[in-house]
Amino acid sequence: MSSGIPNAIRQAVIDRDGRLCRRCGRPGGSIHHRIPRGMGGSRDPKINSPANLVFVCGHGTAGCHGWIEAHRTESYMSGWLVHRYEDPETVPLIDMGGVAWVLTTDGLAVPAFRRTA
Repeated sequence: MSSGIPNAIRQAVIDRDGRLCRRCGRPGGSIHHRIPRGMGGSRDPKINSPANLVFVCGHGTAGCHGWIEAHRTESYMSGWLVHRYEDPETVPLIDMGGVAWVLTTDGLAVPAFRRTA
């Protein structure tokens, strides 16, 4: 099934994330949409924006991609999922090390803050 992500954007996200899962640091395997595409996809241009896309290990039911889908409440709280009414560029993404990243529409990942115990 095609995710509708243009090849240039897909490659930019993979390169931005260093071919590693942004959540755990293991080799990645799939592109995750922070704002879920929904059944049948979406015509909203922000759906395939680099700010809404992240490289993760696993697929929909395995690895970090599977964890995100299975733990939706925690995923929304840590920015792995973003509500459709929000701008993904304004919602930090918190990795397992507690570092929050702002993903930009121009394909950058900028550290926002570090969570403390």
